[in-house]
Amino acid sequence: MIFAVAATLDRLQQTRLAVLTPYNEDLTRSVAAAVPTGREIVCAYGMGIEDNIALADPTPAEIVAFASERLAGRAFDGIFVSCTNFRAYEARAALSEEFGVPVVTSNSAVIDAIQRFRDASLSRCATLRTAQGSMAI
Repeated sequence: MIFAVAATLDRLQQTRLAVLTPYNEDLTRSVAAAVPTGREIVCAYGMGIEDNIALADPTPAEIVAFASERLAGRAFDGIFVSCTNFRAYEARAALSEEFGVPVVTSNSAVIDAIQRFRDASLSRCATLRTAQGSMAI
């Protein structure tokens, strides 16, 4: 998943990131440290949730409220929200609107990677079909 996140951050040219997680402080620091090199982590905040099932409890509105509280006054060009069980994908548009920057979540990065792979595969198939068609006489 970190490769998908890196690819999406690269494509969006995000270099100064705010990192948000549902995790405790130690795990949030680990996530921030795992963000691929070449990026400045402006800040990293976690909601302090330690129960794995409870990671899905915060609503998108609660995620946006948490971000608004923690990120006020910070300057960044993108937000990365970690955790596939966290409902950050649902909060993504509201976060982007609130802060005026692109928002990458663990799930959105994987979806983006799958779509890019699919598009590249379809393109290769179309190229092969075109090449095969031009050979037929």
